[in-house]
Amino acid sequence: MNEHEALAMLLRSRALLYAMLSRCFGNAPDKAMIDVLSSSEFDQICAVLDDGGGALSSSRASIENEVVKLGLDECRREYTACFIGPKTLVSPWESVYVTGEELVFQPCTLKVRDAYRFEGFEASDGAHEPDDHIATEADFLAKLAERALVEFESGETETALSTLEASRSFLVEHLGAWIVDFSDALESAGPDGAIYWRMARFAVAFTDNDKALLGELVETIA
Repeated sequence: MNEHEALAMLLRSRALLYAMLSRCFGNAPDKAMIDVLSSSEFDQICAVLDDGGGALSSSRASIENEVVKLGLDECRREYTACFIGPKTLVSPWESVYVTGEELVFQPCTLKVRDAYRFEGFEASDGAHEPDDHIATEADFLAKLAERALVEFESGETETALSTLEASRSFLVEHLGAWIVDFSDALESAGPDGAIYWRMARFAVAFTDNDKALLGELVETIA
């Protein structure tokens, strides 16, 4: 594999992983989602993006083991308990962690919306769901990752670099700034957060790695 192919693999893997995070936190799990999480292909993607310590692969294996132990119905019940209610156990919106209060549609939400619009992205349910839902922020980063891959493979180096810089800025200023607090909140939920605490820890490991990876990609591609 030459350098161009290796870089393309990293860019593609980033897009797939952000898309999976969006799927995991955006809707209750189904068999298809569980099958992907448990697949050797997904494990290979984690290995590609790992920083050498094996944190992503280990975290993915922890999720798989818990899913096998609990079963799909219990995973679906946990998703509902955590994020739907009748009383939501853990808030999935950035504004709650930025303000320290259970508030949505705050100024930080509008900053997220502005970042989306600047890059030509619009939240699919922005009229009813705050734009700073974790699944929507992950979806935005997935779309940017997909765009960067296409630009890189098309030889549009400067445009790809701009997209990667936009990704890094959004990750640092938004998702990466509150994902640890979100994960801690899920851990505090106790047994009702057994699966999703593990998924959030996986997201923390990935976004931590991605901050460093984005810098390396920009330096290498430039």
